[in-house]
Amino acid sequence: MRRCRKTSKQFSFAIYIVAVIMAIGGILGIMNTMYAAISQRGKDIGVLRLMGYRRWQILLSFQLESLLIAILGGVLGCLVAYLLFDGRTATSIISSGQGGGKSVVLRLTFDFSVLFTGLIFTILMGAFGGFLPSWSAMRLRPLESLK
Repeated sequence: MRRCRKTSKQFSFAIYIVAVIMAIGGILGIMNTMYAAISQRGKDIGVLRLMGYRRWQILLSFQLESLLIAILGGVLGCLVAYLLFDGRTATSIISSGQGGGKSVVLRLTFDFSVLFTGLIFTILMGAFGGFLPSWSAMRLRPLESLK
């Protein structure tokens, strides 16, 4: 039984490494999307600033947009994960050399804790990925953006 716990810890560590790498990719994807949105709406931001909108309101609007994009993607991902992978098993044989080895069976479960963790990661990715683009939108000068 001790060996089983060690293998589970190794799998968990590998899963966390993959999750962090994918989270970084998600953050960069949200940043890319938001920078594109800001570049397309530069004149709109200038008009809003001239109408009296404060810098923090511009920041908040783009930050909320990035959170909305992230949450929609996270909910869609959780739905797909639940429908396709809940209850599935994956079996692997780990060889130790001369024909011996052990069989490892992974059972994929999708419960409330997985859903909650996934949505928390989604919100954090949206917040981190949207902050720099929102900050740059906030710093646009109204008259220069209208040119």
